[in-house]
Amino acid sequence: MLYEHQLEFLNNIKQSIRNGNRRIMCVAPCGFGKSVIMKHICDSANNKGNSSLVVVHRIELVNQLEERGLNVAMIQTLSRHLATTHDILIIDEAHLALAKTYRKVIEHYSNAVILYFTATPRRLDGQAFGIIADDIVISKSAKWLIANGYLAPYDYYAPKLLVDASKLSLAQGDYAQSSIIEQMDKPKVYGDIFNEWCKFAKGKKTIVYASSLSHSQRIADYFAYNGVSSAHIDGNTPKQERCDIIEKFKRGEILVLTNYALIVEGFDVPDCECCIIARPTQSLVIHIQSTMRCMRYKPNKRAIILDFVGNYERHGLPDDEREWSLERIKRVRSKADDEPKVLIRNCPNCFKVYSASIGVICPYCHFNVGKTKEEIEYDEKQELIKLEAYERKNKRMEVGMAKTKADLERIAKERGYARGWIYNMMKIKNIRG
Repeated sequence: MLYEHQLEFLNNIKQSIRNGNRRIMCVAPCGFGKSVIMKHICDSANNKGNSSLVVVHRIELVNQLEERGLNVAMIQTLSRHLATTHDILIIDEAHLALAKTYRKVIEHYSNAVILYFTATPRRLDGQAFGIIADDIVISKSAKWLIANGYLAPYDYYAPKLLVDASKLSLAQGDYAQSSIIEQMDKPKVYGDIFNEWCKFAKGKKTIVYASSLSHSQRIADYFAYNGVSSAHIDGNTPKQERCDIIEKFKRGEILVLTNYALIVEGFDVPDCECCIIARPTQSLVIHIQSTMRCMRYKPNKRAIILDFVGNYERHGLPDDEREWSLERIKRVRSKADDEPKVLIRNCPNCFKVYSASIGVICPYCHFNVGKTKEEIEYDEKQELIKLEAYERKNKRMEVGMAKTKADLERIAKERGYARGWIYNMMKIKNIRG
């Protein structure tokens, strides 16, 4: 049985197909229930004698969707065995679908209706999804889902900044792992993460997003050393061991699960209450997918997000309203005289992060946060602009008040003007030498 907002989303997808679109980007927030929609689409197709297939990229997603009775294939396997055909192809986590393996599969199923499901249709390189999709259908927003009780409300904390982003180098559009580890792979960092977790989320089931494999393992070791049941997984962890660890996490036998670049998409553990963000990233996709892992709905639950790397400054809050498009995304540099783009404030008193539109008074503890760095810089630029304008006005007035050649010669000498300026101004002002 679909909720009303899910049914609305499904009907909009069907309408797009009726309008003649064969490749549709279907965008819904993490926790919306995309797998329920997929199940409904596949069952409907099968009842009409049409075949369907759901394509995923991780074994954990295969397990989750097969439990719902869906016909599932991993992209790595499917791209090597393309003998079969299907009427409907559903690509899960479709923000990955511009990769070569996906493009090969998409080309093979050119006669099928292809539905791309994702919460975040965005790439680091800004490449357009219009290359593979004809239309985009967008569901209710994360903010709406929280307000209507379909996602858990959350508190976003930035208790300590453990990395200086100005000292990080870039590699393929994101922060280079080596430069991150230079700052983050330290005993003091592990201690700070553990201590702040004890302060804000002690005893809560937690996922940690680390900056590297070794970083993830050492964070898990630090929690374990301090008596907290923890485990680390990554892409190199044997599949069965990975599945066993995840099951123990779901059952509560493991309280803190650390990972690197693994638990980002489609990980469904409703009683996970906390996410620790220890990986700085330029990727909006990674930011949203990571922070929202703890926001699956559960009665009386309030999720906690601990951001130690300032990703909120780069990307905002997980439920911010965003515009999704099939067009290429360009980064536009703001001009010096633009309005300050202050999106987020971090309260230095309670450490909670909130929307800048609320104002300088923290809505949680009522502390006066004061101006943000962006606002201070903006004000300084405005003062400089005013000062420069004032100086230009004074210079014009000084020239305007000059009545003799000697006056003009003094001004030219002070300002480094050429002799020609003097004679030109004498002509304009009708001064005889």
